[in-house]
Amino acid sequence: MATKTADAVAGAASGAAEAAAAAPPSSVLRLTPAAQTYAWGALPATSLVARLAARNAPDGAPVGAATPHAELWMGTHPTAPARLASDGRPLAAYLAGRGLPGLPFLLKVLSVRTALSIQAHPTKELAAKLHASNPDAYKDDNHKPEMAVAVTPFSAMCCFRRVAAIVADCDRLPALVGAFGGGGADLVGRLRGVVGGPAGGTAAGEGDADADAASADALRSAFGALMNRDAGAVAASLDALLDAVRALPAADRTPADGLLLTLAGQYPGDVGCFAAYLLNQVTLQPGEALFLPANEPHAYLSGDCVEVMATSDNVVRAGLTPKFKDVPVLVKMLTYAAGPPLPPVVTRLGPCLVRYTPPVKEFMLERVDVPAVAAAADGGGGGDAVALPPLPGGSVLVALAGDGWLRVAAGGDAGGASDLWPLYAGTVYYLAPGAEVEVLPAVG
Repeated sequence: MATKTADAVAGAASGAAEAAAAAPPSSVLRLTPAAQTYAWGALPATSLVARLAARNAPDGAPVGAATPHAELWMGTHPTAPARLASDGRPLAAYLAGRGLPGLPFLLKVLSVRTALSIQAHPTKELAAKLHASNPDAYKDDNHKPEMAVAVTPFSAMCCFRRVAAIVADCDRLPALVGAFGGGGADLVGRLRGVVGGPAGGTAAGEGDADADAASADALRSAFGALMNRDAGAVAASLDALLDAVRALPAADRTPADGLLLTLAGQYPGDVGCFAAYLLNQVTLQPGEALFLPANEPHAYLSGDCVEVMATSDNVVRAGLTPKFKDVPVLVKMLTYAAGPPLPPVVTRLGPCLVRYTPPVKEFMLERVDVPAVAAAADGGGGGDAVALPPLPGGSVLVALAGDGWLRVAAGGDAGGASDLWPLYAGTVYYLAPGAEVEVLPAVG
């Protein structure tokens, strides 16, 4: 391959139940991931997901040039389960046959071309209620905290902006006040009333508790009024705001103005376009990460990332999508905490190995970047190997770029096959609890 690094990401469970169960016969299993072709995905010419999926297609079958490739799923969720490359069985069935539970996490690769929906994910308690009352829309009863690690520059909206920033944009663009409806002036007045307190200029939790509560109440009222307006009124207000932004000299436009224009081009007349002024806009550079707990609004905007989450497909949506929208649930469930999202804890375990640890028990993620070598005496990889720490639960490893090898510790493969497994862009492996493996670069 043209690239000279072997980059791999492993999403791992803490999995005490798995550690207690009997390990499967092989400590390494080659998997076939499941590709999802949602409309917001990147087209194959630029989609990392499409490139990885093509390497797993039967006989290298090409993907359609006009088919967006959005997500690559690697887990045991029934919506799109990973399967054993050897015989096509779902990984969940293989594990169940050996007394092991399904994976508590779902690992994905995302390639984003247009904005995803304005959404949030429920707590376990709310997920159970939503699944019981509307199982067609909410496929399971689990929560879905998630973490994204950028592969390319990756942009997103997430969590509410600080109230002072929202009020400043309302002052700068009076048409934005009209987005909140006939009571817009009063709603913005409530926001203005909390600007002078600690919650107006700091993230929630860093200021006075009463001021934070006032900020949350004012944001809830404004966001609820916006999201519950009828489609005709939304379209008219959006047109007025677009006219105001387009009338500004290009040098005077803010990043929020630019995002509004982009969203309106992708989703004309959609209420979610106003989120450009309500939610934080962030851009992660490769290797940077963000964590999204339950009940926080967000929408990915562009770029490639690796995402890991609790095993769930529960999404509550309210804009920027033709899919089912559950506006009353979304408006009620959000925390309305103001401020930027909190990053996960990032720990460098070695020169080539980084661990991302979020504040949940279902998963963490490790990234390994192995430099290539020019030559080696043997044909089975050269240079220094990077040992991946054994984990108490099962894990999944995916190679994103480069060539290399996955070497299993002596005796780790009870099947008696070679202890070297090929590692190239698109290869996906399940690693059993306690598996001792190393990543080696290929010979240049």
